[in-house]
This record gives sequence, C-alpha cells and structure tokens, in this order.
Amino acid sequence: GNIDIGTINGVLATIDDHDFYIKGTLNGRVTLLSDGDIWIEDDLLYASDPLADPNSDDILGLIAMKDVIVADNDANRNDCQIYATIMALDKSFEVENHGSGSPRGTLTLVGGVIQKMRGPVGTAWWNGTVKSGFQKHYTYDMRFQTKAPPFYPILRKTSIVSWYE
Repeated sequence: GNIDIGTINGVLATIDDHDFYIKGTLNGRVTLLSDGDIWIEDDLLYASDPLADPNSDDILGLIAMKDVIVADNDANRNDCQIYATIMALDKSFEVENHGSGSPRGTLTLVGGVIQKMRGPVGTAWWNGTVKSGFQKHYTYDMRFQTKAPPFYPILRKTSIVSWYE
C-alpha cells in the first residue's frame, strides 16, 4: 500500500507478497514490515530531528522480506533523505536504476542498514565524481544503541563466532 507517514505508532504489515510505497514525515514510533519490497518514494523524515535533538522520540523501522529500494522518480532526482533503520532480508538496500541517468545528488541516511549484501546506489568516474545515481552520506543514529522501533528484531547479547586477521 501507499503510505504518507504522519502520526503513527505501532506496526504496519503487508501480506501476500505486497509492497509498501512510503514517503513523508513521521511523528511517532513505527515499524513497517513488508513481505515484498519497500519503495521509498520521497524523503522520510522525523518531526524532531535526532541530530539536533537527541531526545527525539520519533523512530522508524523498515523491514522488507525482499529489498528496500529508493525509487527512480521526480521526487528523488535531487537528493533523498531517509531517517530510519533499514533491514532488507532478501538482498539489499539499493537505488532503482542507479547506473543510468544524471547524478541525483546525495542520498542521506540517518539510521542504520542491515542487508545481506551492499546494494548499489550510484556509479562514479575513476576520480570519485558521481556519474549516475547518488553519492552516499550515512550517519548512524546513536539512539539505536538503547531504543528500537516497535517489535524491531534486536540482539540483547552478541558473541564472536569467528575471527580473521
């Protein structure tokens, strides 16, 4: 379904391989669970920016059984800002048509990403200049060390299972 997030608290989920299409500013705490893909149609922001206000209580969790995709549309052709913790269980967090068209500016993520493999967000020339898609600017939301979106899977205890040097 299409969601222009506003004031939401709790969990929203799809069934039968349906996708979520989302955009907007969140005032609340929510986890979106899609048994398909999650498509980001425009900026996903918080009513209270945690970078300016560490006490912000707005928090968004995105969990896709497939992928989380930044849509190739007019709204995302000049920068895209995403405030969320993202989990893509099939493959990755990626940008649609990342390898074609003009540069789209900066993909800003304030949150975190959990994915099976790093998804492509753009291409670059040999000197690092963006050729197509986005340049990345990712910032970890430190609140995730002590807070999580509603019913978001978290680890309470970690252990080292292998070590490589």
